[in-house]
Amino acid sequence: MFAVGTASDVGTKYVQQITSRTTKNVDATGNRMEDAHGNRVGFLYTRSAVADGHGSIEVAPGRFIGGYEAARLAATQFSKSKVRNEHDMRRFFQRLQLKIRRRARQWVTAKSRAKMAKNFQVRLASGKSTGLNFGTTLAAVYLRREGVSRIKCVVGNVGDTEVLLVSSNESRKLSVKHTVDNPQEVDRIKRAGGNVSGKYFEVEDRAVQVSRSLGHLCTPVIVWNPSVGEFHVAPGDILIIASDGLWDHMSREKAAQIVRGHSDAEKAAVDLLRQRNKRCVYDNATVTVIFLRNVPWGSFGDLSR
Repeated sequence: MFAVGTASDVGTKYVQQITSRTTKNVDATGNRMEDAHGNRVGFLYTRSAVADGHGSIEVAPGRFIGGYEAARLAATQFSKSKVRNEHDMRRFFQRLQLKIRRRARQWVTAKSRAKMAKNFQVRLASGKSTGLNFGTTLAAVYLRREGVSRIKCVVGNVGDTEVLLVSSNESRKLSVKHTVDNPQEVDRIKRAGGNVSGKYFEVEDRAVQVSRSLGHLCTPVIVWNPSVGEFHVAPGDILIIASDGLWDHMSREKAAQIVRGHSDAEKAAVDLLRQRNKRCVYDNATVTVIFLRNVPWGSFGDLSR
């Protein structure tokens, strides 16, 4: 069986536990939460995702939409999807990109459309970027048991939300980080006409931290195309799916050490954020921990159907 636990921190000194059915984007103090997650847990399979939104537009006085809405849509859509292999994963990301772009137009009111149209013309005349410039990262994991000691794992991601596999004696990333830390992404950005400045990519008149994102208007620099891989994991292994709010402040070795000390997935996720908060309390973060449990042979029945 799969044991799944998720915890989220809005960037304060307390940990707010959230379930797969309820996610709030604003806490009691008014801090905005731009992370979202989705989990669908079955006996033989699990689909889990964590997304981290970025950017927003003002659709009414004091009301902004964008990154969080894109993140929530991405995470929940994956948990409801029928992704089973690498091909399905790539098609899911392609369809999700189109869906977020369509939803973006619905989120914008008629009044704000007029305001945006004026801003569009001004920015177009000045040679600056145009459009609804917000999006979301996404790390999505599909797990399916193929026997007592074999579990299929399909991972797809864009941005800096990542997946870590923790076994008894090692840990390794199953995702690809699409930032300046990735030499291949830096080369791709430069070939597409972008530049690198510190930890940011310079795209037209903006500085962005990730080179792949869902929801942005597609350009040769910012693309939606995911990194996808298929792996085989085993009972006893642990998966950590987390936004950059965790990985920017904790090494994978430390994260692996923490989760190995737990037998409960939810408590492990909460502890990861508590330990992170000793280093950082200003950035929001969401963590999903998946324990891959052993099950009796007779529980499987006929897996060939």
